[in-house]
Amino acid sequence: MIKTIQKAVKPVPPKLLVDTPNLSIMLPGACNAKCEFCFWNRDQEANKFPMMNYAERLSGILDALPLQFSQVSITGGEPTISPVFDEVLEVLRERRKRFPKVVLTTNAVRLLKNENIINEVVDHINISRHHYSDTENRFIFKTNSVPSEEELADIMNGNYGADICFNCVVAPDVPSKFCERFIDWAGDFGTIAATNFRIYHESMGDCNAQKVFEKKYGSTDASTCPVCKVLRMKVRGMQVNWKYSVLEPTQHWEGIYELVMQPDARLTADWAGRLEVKPEEIQGGDVAKSNRELAEELIVLAKRLLDKDKSAKVGKGIKVSRSKFTPILKPSGGGCYSASGGGCR
Repeated sequence: MIKTIQKAVKPVPPKLLVDTPNLSIMLPGACNAKCEFCFWNRDQEANKFPMMNYAERLSGILDALPLQFSQVSITGGEPTISPVFDEVLEVLRERRKRFPKVVLTTNAVRLLKNENIINEVVDHINISRHHYSDTENRFIFKTNSVPSEEELADIMNGNYGADICFNCVVAPDVPSKFCERFIDWAGDFGTIAATNFRIYHESMGDCNAQKVFEKKYGSTDASTCPVCKVLRMKVRGMQVNWKYSVLEPTQHWEGIYELVMQPDARLTADWAGRLEVKPEEIQGGDVAKSNRELAEELIVLAKRLLDKDKSAKVGKGIKVSRSKFTPILKPSGGGCYSASGGGCR
């Protein structure tokens, strides 16, 4: 009789979903645009009145975050017209060494007027631009206040001390000819760092335009993370990134890859604002927690928040189900299908 010797399988220790978790800051205030696909429309009324102590609350949250949180994303609404934009930038300026990566996503409506406060604080600017035609772009944004080509040229010549990219959000069935034309248009600005085509889709293989580009130009590399999937390539000297947003980590993973400061100054583990986190629950500050220790804490925290959220839904008679998306855009435009929003670093 042959005895089978079974080796004990050691449990895999928990690890962070990303090496450097992100803090996304959703500034309070309205947006000058009214894009049909944007999640901000859901909260227009609630976001009109900022918390008076927003900057003070942000300072406390930043000081409480473990050292692994080293990057910040600023969004809105439209952040450059938020009543607290200046204060938030000043808070980040005071902590520049602590948070060396700061990303600003904006439609650039007041970018030139905020040049001085942005300089040496923000190191990466994503300008939302969804069509190369000024007329079509304004139609998508549903406003004439977004910058024209001429105004964008002035912005590109500004002194921000940051890389500037275009974020063009498109439908999965976007024509490859549109993307070619957009890249040629973006390349005329000369100083643009990259063009990002953002698609809400879980599979990188379901966008035909991306397949056409990959076959024609090849790719330099691809990466995946809980935030998004990215395929990078060079097209006529232009850095082009295909980015696919995924659902929130709390719907897919046992852990948290970022935290979100809501317009009402609450800290949450989700963009929808249901899973509230108390800063003391992740108290870090100058404490250099190990990645394993922080991962264990975030996993426990995520499970507790999700269990609490599910119980609340069931208690109200709401069926708990996985989020779905509904395509609502025509090929001439672009948009984010994520019902709960979502950030990009």
